[in-house]
Amino acid sequence: PLSKGSRVSIDLLQWSAAEGRHPCGEGGGPRLPQRMVFGATWREDHVDPEGHAWRPATEFVVRSGYGVDSVTASWWTRRRSITVLGASDPELYRHGAHGKELWANLTVAPGRYRLRLLFADTGSKARFRVLVNGKEVLRDFAPADAAGGTFRAVDRVVEGIEAVHGMVEVRLVGSGDREAAIQALEILPEGA
Repeated sequence: PLSKGSRVSIDLLQWSAAEGRHPCGEGGGPRLPQRMVFGATWREDHVDPEGHAWRPATEFVVRSGYGVDSVTASWWTRRRSITVLGASDPELYRHGAHGKELWANLTVAPGRYRLRLLFADTGSKARFRVLVNGKEVLRDFAPADAAGGTFRAVDRVVEGIEAVHGMVEVRLVGSGDREAAIQALEILPEGA
């Protein structure tokens, strides 16, 4: 089509009768737990006290504006605090991402899931809504209020999430002039 010519010739045609057997094909997708820490830039997974591996969250969207480096504008790549009260593993709460609106599209297999969102207000004064697959699950949420102060861990769990078109969308939207912020998340197949 780009050549705008009137003649088309085929030099080679290949085909195969093989069937794909990859676990993430149509109707597939990861069925294993997924754990990610926002703002983390580690070269290796962080292993929590229970032996679970947490990866840096690198596949999420935050719109910072034209010509703005979204990493420097919205990632807390340096530890915000050494002490995070109420956390069995403070490292999961020391980094994070923030912005007026941010979201992650988690690729999953068909089925139902349990989502755990990890928060700690590390001085951001965040206040926001959380939507999962378009359904509001937290309204006017302020991690500092929920945890009883700053530099304190607070988790929220959402059960019974259905995968939609092979994914679960987690969206955080700032309230008023406040930003949304998140430190980490974990998604597990129901019953895992």
